[in-house]
Amino acid sequence: MASIPLPDSAESGSHFDETLLLKDGCPVGSGPLEYDASTMHIWIIQPTTAGNALAEGSGARLPKGQTWEIPTTRVEGSAAFDAGSSAYATAVAFVVDDSNAQVVQWSMPVMLSAAAAGA
Repeated sequence: MASIPLPDSAESGSHFDETLLLKDGCPVGSGPLEYDASTMHIWIIQPTTAGNALAEGSGARLPKGQTWEIPTTRVEGSAAFDAGSSAYATAVAFVVDDSNAQVVQWSMPVMLSAAAAGA
């Protein structure tokens, strides 16, 4: 299975960490946040030999300047995620920036990694 090319650095303008951990078989979305987000919804998809793996998750009240973390759950009928392979992550956040409400979206390729033992 071909891998999705990864960006050269975290300076790609995205807001996901370049590597996401798998917990209970699903990716945990994480990364820096440049806005105060009232809510955020994320989707992570990975093409696998068994079909497409797809997970989604939501978070609320995420503060600017901190690393956010959103666990995901696999969408019914999707394939299992493969650690050590690339995936594609997308986020949509409802944010307040300088008193203006906005919808901000970002997407990027990421690597999936198995969580450390006991994590």
